[in-house]
Amino acid sequence: MRVLILNPGTSGDYINRDQMGGMGQKISFGKNRLTGFLRKMKTSFIRQPVLQLVYAASILAEKHKVKVIDALNENLNLDKVLEKAREFKPDFIIMAVSSADIEYERDVVAKAIK
Repeated sequence: MRVLILNPGTSGDYINRDQMGGMGQKISFGKNRLTGFLRKMKTSFIRQPVLQLVYAASILAEKHKVKVIDALNENLNLDKVLEKAREFKPDFIIMAVSSADIEYERDVVAKAIK
């Protein structure tokens, strides 16, 4: 079985999908200097993979062909993600989602891959 594990890009601001209990957190909070500085630091230096996806890839790779696309942290646009997904021809897709960007993930990314 071929399994694609996807951390999709976003509709705008960087989202850390592991924060907020896995629901995701946009890094565009606050309007003062301190929060602006923190936002810049987080989007410039702190790029984390979604740990649930890493765990899934590790377990599935023992018996299945697995491809991981971390579009968010590799700065891949949707067209590049679709190209890579089509080349791999997965039987199943496991995709990270977040409450902060669910409309984009569901209505744009998931429908385009489908």
